[in-house]
Amino acid sequence: MCTMAKEMIIFLGHPKDPFLFYDPYLGDIYTMTSPLISLAHSKAITFSAVCVSPDNDIYLTAQPKKQLWVYNSAQNSWQQLADCLICREGMDSAYLNGYIYIVGGRDPVTGVKLKEVECYSIQRNQWVLVAPVPHSFYSFELITFHNYLYAIDNKRMLCYDPSCNQWLNCPSLKDSDFQDACVFNEEIYCICDVPVMQVYNPPRGEWRRISDIPLDVDTYNYQIVQHEQKLLLITSTVPQWNKNGINVYEYEPSDDCWVNIGTMFGLLQFDPYFICLSARVYPSCLGPGQSFITEEDDVWTDWDLEELGELVLE
Repeated sequence: MCTMAKEMIIFLGHPKDPFLFYDPYLGDIYTMTSPLISLAHSKAITFSAVCVSPDNDIYLTAQPKKQLWVYNSAQNSWQQLADCLICREGMDSAYLNGYIYIVGGRDPVTGVKLKEVECYSIQRNQWVLVAPVPHSFYSFELITFHNYLYAIDNKRMLCYDPSCNQWLNCPSLKDSDFQDACVFNEEIYCICDVPVMQVYNPPRGEWRRISDIPLDVDTYNYQIVQHEQKLLLITSTVPQWNKNGINVYEYEPSDDCWVNIGTMFGLLQFDPYFICLSARVYPSCLGPGQSFITEEDDVWTDWDLEELGELVLE
């Protein structure tokens, strides 16, 4: 029986990879097998999107099979739900008031970017199409703020109001190099034009800039996530020998600064283009994850020894 739930960071990589659950303050790490692993290894699944409900149910969309799965952490079980309506890749998903929305992406065969928006009723286990987006989205973020959806990329931001089934234009980031976004302290935080962090206040319809995120020339993956009422920045360095160097920073609003919370580890043989979410799960129901990480000294020592070997050969 699963006991003692705790909030953890979820690392989501390639569909063939397991889910990793990480406590950035204690260093605990666990794994959970994805229901897509066998299909991903056979290349029947090539793309997935994930979102988390307020009840901490994890919804996993798998393409091009058009599958939808839900993980109930209290029951420690995956359940397959009704198939999606449209085959697509590069999409994103979000939970809002009992519904799962799928937006963006493109047709995996023709490459045509899609404007259709799918809406899944959790109560009815049924999909319908709702108002399409006026502009296509790819490499973007779909997030929930109060009773609205926000689709954000480097060119525009659109807001969807389910009550009137309508998409509305919002002030955009104006051709910035968009990286990631999440909701924190009743505002929308966006990484754009690294190391720039912009914050959008929906009631006022205004953007403002806060302290830049830490910058490292070897960093190429930036993820921000709200975790236990804190805003965390998770970065990944260029892989060395199948190891990604991971750093975790916490934002201090009162001082407008980013603080390294002392976590640096190597993520072994895991998709370097991972994304991060946060959810309450039951560690007692998960598998051990230590085989996926190595300490900081190990990451760099292995690399240095290899470099030394090359020098000796020369």
